[in-house]
Amino acid sequence: MSYNVSNAGRKTFAVLGAVLSLGAPLGWLMIQWMAGVEPMTVIDNDPLLMVYLFVPTMIVFVVTGYLIGVQWEKLNAANRRLETLATRDGLTKLFNARRFWEDVDIECKRSRRDGHSLFVLLLDLDHFKRINDSYGHLVGDKVLSELAGLMSEQLRAGEQLYRVGGEEFAVLLTDLTRAEAEQVAQRLRRAVEDHRFTVCVNEDELTIEVTISVGLSGRQCETDSEYMELYAEADEALYAAKEGGRNTVVVY
Repeated sequence: MSYNVSNAGRKTFAVLGAVLSLGAPLGWLMIQWMAGVEPMTVIDNDPLLMVYLFVPTMIVFVVTGYLIGVQWEKLNAANRRLETLATRDGLTKLFNARRFWEDVDIECKRSRRDGHSLFVLLLDLDHFKRINDSYGHLVGDKVLSELAGLMSEQLRAGEQLYRVGGEEFAVLLTDLTRAEAEQVAQRLRRAVEDHRFTVCVNEDELTIEVTISVGLSGRQCETDSEYMELYAEADEALYAAKEGGRNTVVVY
């Protein structure tokens, strides 16, 4: 396993070790002072002793601090990798359902506090099972990955796309009106409808047309846990979009 270890932690702990190494000569001077001997007298009479106490101690502490810094950076790198694995979808590299629930909880609290609206979009790939059954799961994965990139390009800064299920995605929208949120949903739907997914099957290049259905719900949160209701409403709207013929946006 490789780690991206910077020099910052190594240098920090090495410097800390150098500072701590002063404890040996200072400690010896303190002991002599408590015994009634003036510190300057000790230094004048035993300069080599001071050097002996300081130099080897500094070397030991600096090397030890450096090695601790290396391990500290490795641990941080490993923790960052674990955090990425815990919050990112392996296929699309989008934030996953765990991160979605964390973020929607935060945004709901902010909506209640600041008075702005929070909108939840649920997007589902239409007839995705047909793609897997007709072309195989590798093609289905390629479509999902390309779809994620395509929809991400349609979002403005601060708007986040999540993969919350097999072929289901979610978007959180804040500081928008209901009409503006619906425009975002329609923009995503049209972008997918107009896009042509090109895949290779048995060395043949095929073009697949894909559409999505979208459910939208939103308002200003009045309680900290209201995001659960928003999600349920968006899910109900998504179901209505599926039942209504797909490739459409339904606002709860």
